Amino acid sequence: MEAFALANKTQEYDEAQTLNVKQLAGVGTVTWNLQTQQNAEITLTGSITMAAPLGWKKGRLAMLEVIQGGSGSYTITWASSYKDVSTLSLNGTAGQSTLLVFKCIGRSAVMLISSKNCTRA
Repeated sequence: MEAFALANKTQEYDEAQTLNVKQLAGVGTVTWNLQTQQNAEITLTGSITMAAPLGWKKGRLAMLEVIQGGSGSYTITWASSYKDVSTLSLNGTAGQSTLLVFKCIGRSAVMLISSKNCTRA
């Protein structure tokens, strides 16, 4: 497989990035492996704690869709390695979701770069 590049490229990618969406467990303490679950979704069936992510690589982008299951209004407590999540407001409506995009930064940390509340079909 050839590397993806633009004509006037400023960055090269040294590994393929997958678009497969992986399902994360939606209870207790959840560990997200950014190498094997780069694009993931989680259906909350209760409030959870997101443990520090595994498999991070500086510059990698990762997407997480948080879906409210059950009666909704569940919350996430984020490990300190998740940056810029302190003001994050999840869509609390049952059956609806919030789409989050993170960028891996230095020292095993990921920074929230985008969030969008969504209506699921």
